[in-house]
This record gives sequence, structure tokens and C-alpha cells, in this order.
Amino acid sequence: RFAVDVRAVEEVLEAPEIQGIPGSAAAVAGAARYAGQVMAVVKAAPLLGVESGQGGTVLVMRRGADRLGLLVDDVDDVAEVELLELSNPP
Repeated sequence: RFAVDVRAVEEVLEAPEIQGIPGSAAAVAGAARYAGQVMAVVKAAPLLGVESGQGGTVLVMRRGADRLGLLVDDVDDVAEVELLELSNPP
């Protein structure tokens, strides 16, 4: 299980259509349409060095006007957690 700051998540998309990008890096899932634009989608598992299922949920991460899809296996409920309770990612 991994945590992300909910303030960086704009939306959670369940099973969006993702088009592969030939020749892209292993961590790149492809591209998906979001809010009338094309958004890059990357796989969280290879970036974190963990095994993954098929993935099926995309977190739309935002920073200013930029958007990036993060493909994850599943999303649990939003929970308030103290930073001291979290371990550093691998």
C-alpha cells in the first residue's frame, strides 16, 4: 500500500481507455483522454519497484496546469494520516 497527498489528485478514473505508445519506456502505460485533452499515463508499480496486477484505476495528478495519469491497481478511501506514520517509498 502506498499513499499520495490527496491535494495533488484532481480525480480518480475507473478503467479509462488507455492507448499504448509504441517504443515508450516500460513505465509508460500510454495516453488517455481527460477533460478534452490527451494525458500521459504512467504505471506506478515499475516506478516504485513493486509487483502489480493489471492496474485499472488512474489517479489524475495535477501540478498547476499540468496533468499526469498514474495507473494503480486500486484506490482505498481517503484517510487522514500523520506523516510520521508513513515509511519512505522504496
